[in-house]
Amino acid sequence: MANPFKILIPVDFSDSNRKTLEFASKYFSGDDAEITLMHVIYVPIIPGDTMMQYMDFKDYFNANRDAIAKNLEGMAGDSIWGGKKINMVIEDAVDQGVGARISSFAKEGNFDLVLMMAKQKKGLDRIFLGTELFRALRHAAVPVLVLRSDQSVMAMHRIALALDFSDLSASAYIKTKSLATFLGAEILCFVVNTLDDFMSDRDFILKRNLFIEETGFVDPPEISLYTDYSLEEGVANFVSHHQADLLAITSHARKGIAYLLGGSAAEEIIRGTHVPFLYVPHNVSG
Repeated sequence: MANPFKILIPVDFSDSNRKTLEFASKYFSGDDAEITLMHVIYVPIIPGDTMMQYMDFKDYFNANRDAIAKNLEGMAGDSIWGGKKINMVIEDAVDQGVGARISSFAKEGNFDLVLMMAKQKKGLDRIFLGTELFRALRHAAVPVLVLRSDQSVMAMHRIALALDFSDLSASAYIKTKSLATFLGAEILCFVVNTLDDFMSDRDFILKRNLFIEETGFVDPPEISLYTDYSLEEGVANFVSHHQADLLAITSHARKGIAYLLGGSAAEEIIRGTHVPFLYVPHNVSG
């Protein structure tokens, strides 16, 4: 029997958690998926008597564990799971941020996916990448699926996967394909063709064929070329034109998520597409 697809869902007991759990129960309720709910307690350590603060934190952690466990048990026993066993874990982040602890725990536990929610900042028609979500993405060692709190995200028919014919594209496709199996979605692979980095049809075909040959895919993906004025416009317009329900992206090691989500192309792409996104970090192998 194949190993189950492991999903880690960080929760903070906010209203947005409900939508995340409903999404998970819709697509990952089968025996081939294993779900873990995670809550992280964080109290910052202030320079000074570190040992004393650490002991105070441990007292706080132990004092609140029962209440947190009760909340987690309520979520795990919710009727939306249809009787499916849901794992629970409580962790502390005394030596690191919540987002970093989520990422390290996902890596240590060999999870296949982290499922999180991005909240819409009040008064702004834009996705808000909160501090801990940002850190979880920056430190990510496994793919992270980010839902949007400003949408009713249930239908997942088409996934738009942006490629660039690099080694990262190959691993991103493999990971996206694994997720697409659970979502029952088709993958629309595409490469954005811009004026600054223009490819003729002939160049595109040569690069596509070489990419498929080097990756050795038994069932290679179909890849289309989409021409636009810029990368950001190309991705957003492709998603809109094909009515994709999810955008899958990756980052290059030389830039990293801290760069990509710091006012550059990827942040504009994420905010401009108005759909959930799957982030596949550069250090994820196929």
